[in-house]
Amino acid sequence: QAGYIDQARYCFDQALRVAEVIGNFWKSKALSSLGSCLAQAGCIDQARHCFDQALRVGERIVDDEKKSQALSLIAESLEQITGLEDRESLFEQALSAVDGIVDDDDKIETLSSIASSLAQSADIENRESLFDQALRVGEGIEDDEKKSKALSSLASSIAQTTGMDGLHSLF
Repeated sequence: QAGYIDQARYCFDQALRVAEVIGNFWKSKALSSLGSCLAQAGCIDQARHCFDQALRVGERIVDDEKKSQALSLIAESLEQITGLEDRESLFEQALSAVDGIVDDDDKIETLSSIASSLAQSADIENRESLFDQALRVGEGIEDDEKKSKALSSLASSIAQTTGMDGLHSLF
């Protein structure tokens, strides 16, 4: 078993080395995937490091569509990991990065993806404030049709989290 651990460490080191020289979109995706693998292997500190880097790199992606894809992948990865401390702050960073997406359609897609992942992350204690942050991002969309689409998607995610009773409390 020690040989497998050595192989895994070698692969991790090589993956990080390669990630340093590729473009931001691919680098963010690679770091997010590495973070997932490391968390599943119980290497929580290294996983947290990868997710932090993936978010920082994701924020620097200029192309809104690629930024949207990278942030959505990070959110999906975070949804599946329960042992990672302070996932809330990672979701918060991802939501902050969504605000930097200019294209409304890409913003809606990313916001919906993050809200859906958040709805599936039952162990996060502070989901309500994260949904509030997502709601502020959605309300910041100026086009009324697109704003309606974003807010409808958020309502759906909140309903998944709280049931229909939670949704009634919004109105």
